[in-house]
Amino acid sequence: MTIREKGSSEKKDRTQKTPSRGRNSTREDTEAIQRALDRFSATPLPTGIPESIEPPPTKIELDWMVKGVSKSAQDKVSEIVTRKGEFGYLPQERVDEIATEIEGMNITLEQALSLRAALNQEKSVFSHGRLMRRSNELRRRYDQGESVLSLSKRFDAPPVNTFRAILTGRGWSKNKIKESLKSPQSRLKQRDYEQFQLAEEADRVSSVNQSETQSAAEIFEEILCSHFTQL
Repeated sequence: MTIREKGSSEKKDRTQKTPSRGRNSTREDTEAIQRALDRFSATPLPTGIPESIEPPPTKIELDWMVKGVSKSAQDKVSEIVTRKGEFGYLPQERVDEIATEIEGMNITLEQALSLRAALNQEKSVFSHGRLMRRSNELRRRYDQGESVLSLSKRFDAPPVNTFRAILTGRGWSKNKIKESLKSPQSRLKQRDYEQFQLAEEADRVSSVNQSETQSAAEIFEEILCSHFTQL
């Protein structure tokens, strides 16, 4: 499928040079696209690609309206959409608040929420090592009565990752933590179980139960597939 990005007044091929991207980026994009296409003619075929595809692949050219967000706008909006310890689904009031604050910033609400999700994933990755290094401190604060959600906000890390760090501070192995969080009601003490439940409810980044995220992803794939099928 060939996709041409479409601006407000002109069409441009995705692989052509744009003012904000250098020649190297253009060449890398072209090579990446070719590598992706070459997978279908490789011998033997890569794992996961069936020998016969029905219906057979077809080439479709279409114009795709793009609404890029500038780096400066992303920097401003990032301060609006992220808060310390806020890693769960947002209540409607918070969404409305974000929508009001980003007015006039050349970014849609959907783009702002997508940026929030990406930033939270980034924080989850970069906070992991810090949490593990301070696992003993986290365990001590937790044992003294501080809640997981409070610690999550204090260290600006996903609640479930924070809870994992607390268990690490107790000397639990990765496997013991994994198995305990799979069956928390039977394997955790009462307070730990209650705190874990609160952490799961407030965490859509590192939660153990990813069923809602998976369902949303499957729905998105179906919508996308339906859209391209109708072209």
